[in-house]
Amino acid sequence: MTFETKEITYFKKPGKENTEKTLDLAIEYAKKNNINTIVISSSTGASALKLKEKAKNLNIIDVTYSEAVSYKETLEKFEKNKEKLKENNIKIVKCTHSFSGIEKTLFKRYNTMMPNMLIADTLKLISEGVKVAVESVLMAADTGAIEQKKQILALGGTSHGVDTCLLVEPSTTSNFFEFGILEIICIPKHGGLAHE
Repeated sequence: MTFETKEITYFKKPGKENTEKTLDLAIEYAKKNNINTIVISSSTGASALKLKEKAKNLNIIDVTYSEAVSYKETLEKFEKNKEKLKENNIKIVKCTHSFSGIEKTLFKRYNTMMPNMLIADTLKLISEGVKVAVESVLMAADTGAIEQKKQILALGGTSHGVDTCLLVEPSTTSNFFEFGILEIICIPKHGGLAHE
């Protein structure tokens, strides 16, 4: 057979209210398809801890904000959860964001759009969660927290919580065009950029 039919769950709108269902769908998919690693973008660590509560046997990597962000309250919440994450054997990835880094500073200084930012905004047209999930996996691969080309699940969201789950084949940022988005498990329906 040259094709396969699979279900995708579409949320009516993006946002944290989709977190519980996204986590449940990810766990169900992982069990059915022998996936044992999930990369989750969880800036405070709260969603990563919820995921671990629901699926203790999964290898969970929490990708959080780099030190460059100015979200003081979020960084403080992450610091409060940091020990709990470690106690639950959740790997923490904190590094330069793949779609910003030095390009963001050039944009601020010279008001010039750079390729990384164009890629990020293009992914956001599918869903902000897609951009976040892809970027988180790139960051995890860059730090050696996951293997390249070994299928995993990637969870991302819009602002807070998670609303997107993808089956991906990771690559590092420097090998970006080897990255594979293989399946969409869930995604919010949203036209255009959620945040501008």
